Amino acid sequence: SPDRDTDMALLQFLSILYIISQTEADTGRGALRLVRNNFYSTVQAWNSGIVEIFYGNIWGNICDDAFFAFDEADVICHQLGYTAASTYGNTGTITSYGTDLNSMLIEDVSCSSSDYLVLLRCSVTTQYSSFCNDHSRDV
Repeated sequence: SPDRDTDMALLQFLSILYIISQTEADTGRGALRLVRNNFYSTVQAWNSGIVEIFYGNIWGNICDDAFFAFDEADVICHQLGYTAASTYGNTGTITSYGTDLNSMLIEDVSCSSSDYLVLLRCSVTTQYSSFCNDHSRDV
C-alpha cells in the first residue's frame, strides 16, 4: 500500500539520520576509542586496546609518559562508559593489539581527579618528547 511504502521510506530516512548523528557525535574533539588490529570500538565491546583520541580533526595516539597513572586511566574508562580502570599501561611489546601507525597527538595527560568524565578536562600537551615517537608508549 502507498501508506506502508511511505512509512518504510520515512523509517529508512530516520535510521540513516540517526547513524549519521551518532557518527558525528563519536568523532567530536576529544572522542576516544579502543583499537585492536585496525578495528575500533567506541562502546564497551572490549576491555583493553590502544586508546585513540580524536584531536585536531584526526584520530591519533596518547603517549604514556611519566604523568600517566590510575587517575588518567580512570577518566579514559569513564569516557568509554566503564566504571574505572582495573589496570593500565602502554602497549610496550603487546602484539595482540596489532600494528599502530597513527601519529602521537597528545602526552603529559594529567588529571587532578579520577572523577572526570572526559579526558579533555585534564591538562594535556600536544608538544611531545622524542620517546613518544616509538609506538611502545601508546596508552
